Amino acid sequence: MGADDQQLELLGALEALGGSAGNGRLRDLLGWDEATHDAVKAPLIATGQLQSGRGRGGSVCLAGTTPRAAPAVPGPGSQPTGKQNLSAFIWSVADLLRDDDKQSDYGKVILPFTVLRRLDCVLEPTKTEVLEEKTAREAQGLDPVPFLLRKAGQNFCNTSPLDMKRLMGDHDNIGEN
Repeated sequence: MGADDQQLELLGALEALGGSAGNGRLRDLLGWDEATHDAVKAPLIATGQLQSGRGRGGSVCLAGTTPRAAPAVPGPGSQPTGKQNLSAFIWSVADLLRDDDKQSDYGKVILPFTVLRRLDCVLEPTKTEVLEEKTAREAQGLDPVPFLLRKAGQNFCNTSPLDMKRLMGDHDNIGEN
């Protein structure tokens, strides 16, 4: 991984963490030793992309931002884009679970929801057409599955009207849904 990639990874991790984080937390999240972290961080501070902070072990924040906590539930705007490090984002979500779950249980939550979200994203472009096709084929008394798979363009499809965005928007009924 080149220096530019590492800088993008560090910036992406900071963005996923709400714009600021302690140096130790960043090193742990990125899996870097102190020397690598310092070498990647120094040019970002020199060019004004990062600002040094205070605290035990030091901290950094994205330039022009006021340090803030990460969102309680990551929304569409907090998801990494482009070359930002997806794994850093995913594991930053694990930090949000710290109060509710044991650290050893993070993988039991993070991995399934990562897979579910990915499937949801893959199926999103054809969701409406698949639901319409299901209604039409069932009205004809036909097995809709082969038609739905063709409409979805995948070897799988989702016939539920719910998707992850709708579930997140209805916190009160998420268990029932």
